[in-house]
Amino acid sequence: MSPELTFNGLIQYDIPLQSNGAITLQADFNYQDEVYFDALNNPLLREDDYWLLNARVSWTSTDEKWEVAAFGRNLGDEEYMVYAFDLSFFGFNEEMIGTPRAFGMEVTYRL
Repeated sequence: MSPELTFNGLIQYDIPLQSNGAITLQADFNYQDEVYFDALNNPLLREDDYWLLNARVSWTSTDEKWEVAAFGRNLGDEEYMVYAFDLSFFGFNEEMIGTPRAFGMEVTYRL
């Protein structure tokens, strides 16, 4: 459960719009080296290294009460396991797969 190497980063750029608030562009990434999900390093309970890339663009009102954003997660549509169990005594292994590519929008109002 401990990959030899992991790293992540985030880049954000804010664009002021004078009297109309601001636009924020953001991208973040995550890298994880291969990992075994059991103490015996069973190759059937192993995940290869992978990259994840996410992005978000938002508009914030001048008074910062309103924010409207669009985002994309796992933009490369990477298929990866986040955990696996050895259930071979039942004839199979249980695998939990990470979230596939997803898009969405958010609207926020702050009091």
